[in-house]
Amino acid sequence: MTKLIGYNFFFQYGDKKIAGVTDDQLQITPKTKESLTKDDEGEEDSAIVGHGVEISVNGLCYKNGQNETTALDLDDLMELNLKKGDAAKITFVYTRSTGKAYTGTCIPNGYTESSNSEDYASFSQNFKIVGEMTAVS
Repeated sequence: MTKLIGYNFFFQYGDKKIAGVTDDQLQITPKTKESLTKDDEGEEDSAIVGHGVEISVNGLCYKNGQNETTALDLDDLMELNLKKGDAAKITFVYTRSTGKAYTGTCIPNGYTESSNSEDYASFSQNFKIVGEMTAVS
């Protein structure tokens, strides 16, 4: 058994990573359906009927230099969060250093930039998975 180092986990949009990421979080919450029938003799039954999946990404704000396009910078994140309808749906890949990679479609579900007079500016970006998240390798 091997411990995995956190910097090997990342969220990727298209072929670009988000610049300046310091930490991220994947949360999978089951969606359940409750039922109670006469056959259950008074015992409630629960079944998982789907999953709610959210990914949160936090980091330092970076601005790409001229002709630099390998990472999503703070302007890219702002533009992504201002999209509406189907234009807001993006394909993502979530990978780890070992094991499977996962892909799916998500929508931006909140974006915050924070700054003060002493520290570097930071951001927090949330994504909500729309549909299924599936293994690709």
